[in-house]
Amino acid sequence: MTHQEKQDQIFQYAVKLYGAIAQVFEEDNDFHIPQEDLNDDQKFTMFMHALATVVPNRIFNELTNSGLNNMEFNHAANSLVFQYCTVSTD
Repeated sequence: MTHQEKQDQIFQYAVKLYGAIAQVFEEDNDFHIPQEDLNDDQKFTMFMHALATVVPNRIFNELTNSGLNNMEFNHAANSLVFQYCTVSTD
């Protein structure tokens, strides 16, 4: 797969994931989180931690049976950021 094809696939995944996650701000579903709650700095920080670390770690562990804790997962995720942000020559 070329670098561009990888970037296109990542974008397609991102669009789908964003669409699913954005639904938490819609009032008519079981997963609703009022945006007003996130005006509180502490709640916003907790929400971002759940969104950026806790939930992706849970998904990762379920898909790989890895059992990583949040810190270990964060290290693995940072490695992916570096991997996919470096310039490819292909």
